[in-house]
Amino acid sequence: MALAVFVLSCVCASENVTIGSYNLSFDLGIPRESYNVNANGPMETVSLNGEKRNEYTLSIRGNTISSQYADILMTEFPTVQSAAAASMSNTEKAYKMMFPTATEISTRKIDDKNGVVAEIPLAQEKMYMASYSPNNHLTVLITSLYPWDEGTLQLLETFHVEKIK
Repeated sequence: MALAVFVLSCVCASENVTIGSYNLSFDLGIPRESYNVNANGPMETVSLNGEKRNEYTLSIRGNTISSQYADILMTEFPTVQSAAAASMSNTEKAYKMMFPTATEISTRKIDDKNGVVAEIPLAQEKMYMASYSPNNHLTVLITSLYPWDEGTLQLLETFHVEKIK
């Protein structure tokens, strides 16, 4: 009697995207054909206090389930940002004030840096917000409506940003 074993494999691919003077890499852990990636920036803008800054955006949109997406906003400042140097406990407290309906807020490593992640329930799904600072001039905000174990966790575990020299 012969035993046949079939292995279904996921054609998952690591993404490498260049936006302005940054290389970004990540892997959602889901098939590449199930989403599209769109990158924009830099876009110069001015903060409320008059400081100029550059913003970069990366949008990941699901092809099969339209409500699944992830947005990444990177903000580059010409001066050192105190938020980048803030302790994670202070950032965690700020998240608790900004997202009072969050079911969980936790610190975790993102890109080998200290970051904060919040799980926020919505009507039909959960939204995840994460932030961290790769350096004292750059902040990264990640918003994801991918399920935790089907895109969001893998994105947070594999996300990396690197300045092009």
